[in-house]
Amino acid sequence: MAQSRRHTVDEFPGPLSIKTVTRGRVVGRKVGDEEVVFSVDHVQAAFEALSRAGIVFERKPHELAENAWAASFRDPDGHVLSVYGAK
Repeated sequence: MAQSRRHTVDEFPGPLSIKTVTRGRVVGRKVGDEEVVFSVDHVQAAFEALSRAGIVFERKPHELAENAWAASFRDPDGHVLSVYGAK
């Protein structure tokens, strides 16, 4: 049985959404994959705090649109999790 390491994002309360990939444009993801997205005030701050806690990001903070940034990582079971918000 694989061991899981639990991480919390208590420092970043906010809306939560689940997104289904509808186009296979992101490397490592295919149509139908789901992604849990945490809305945060500042993606860079969330990225830095989670990185210090041991999270390894697949996609570092990157701009999606004007003032809309995201960064993604996987949980121990392989689910895609992202933080989304202003830089």
